[in-house]
Amino acid sequence: MKQAKNEVFIEGILAEMDIKTDTSKKDGKEYIRGEVKILVNQMIDNEIIESIVPVRMFSMKLKQNGDANPAYEAIEKLQKTFTSAATTGSFENADCVRITRGSINENIFVPKGAEVEVSFPEIQANFISKVSQNKLNPLTRFSINIAINGIKEEFKNDEPTGALIVKAGIPQYGDKIDLVDFKVYKDSAKSHIERFWSKGDTVNIQGYINFSAKTEFIMEESGFGDPIPVPKTTTIRELIITSGSQEPFDVERAYTKEDLNKAVEKRMGLIAELKERAPKTEAPKNDNLGF
Repeated sequence: MKQAKNEVFIEGILAEMDIKTDTSKKDGKEYIRGEVKILVNQMIDNEIIESIVPVRMFSMKLKQNGDANPAYEAIEKLQKTFTSAATTGSFENADCVRITRGSINENIFVPKGAEVEVSFPEIQANFISKVSQNKLNPLTRFSINIAINGIKEEFKNDEPTGALIVKAGIPQYGDKIDLVDFKVYKDSAKSHIERFWSKGDTVNIQGYINFSAKTEFIMEESGFGDPIPVPKTTTIRELIITSGSQEPFDVERAYTKEDLNKAVEKRMGLIAELKERAPKTEAPKNDNLGF
């Protein structure tokens, strides 16, 4: 199964950087890995939305044929020559950066003692370039070919939120598939998707990334006296679809249900292995701490 088109573009200010080199215990090979966070104050519906976008990176030092790996060198250069806001103490003195070769992937893990896996989308990229501050154009964009796994209305607390959820299968290298949720808010986009797209279709989606936080103050009643304002922060991690294919891809370009189902079975096998390897929670000791 061919790997899907999966393109992510990010431009913003380097907020934080945590990159380390290490050696694998299995075969002693060197690698570099870490995460950077990029501040993106992007214009969305005539409003500036502040997003802090985490980007994961990883590369072995050498390719399988023994040659130097350009991705390793790029991440190492980032670690040694780029300056983050966390280092300088201000965003004004941090480097402006651009990612043109990122991708959206699924991160799956099983928490200690849990019976159910946890899955969330993450951005991956190994090549980041500097941008001069006067040319900075803060934004996030993605363009991805997906196989639709499901389309449904979003509910929270048994109430519709007004958003549509498109569960997307993203074919990856090695006949693997990631399952990632995307959201649709615009009425025109929701109407088009519900009319022309169906489960199993292969389509292209385009949109932006919104990884932000919103703080509200809730008035909490006390035993006596005036209510106390208590801050409540909600973290938002959304991939928003704004446009896409008019119609599903034709047979020659679309993924077959057979290939997609094989990839889903492979994913389920990976989850089963993760559950088997997940550390178990020890039974709590009975200290008999009664009253």
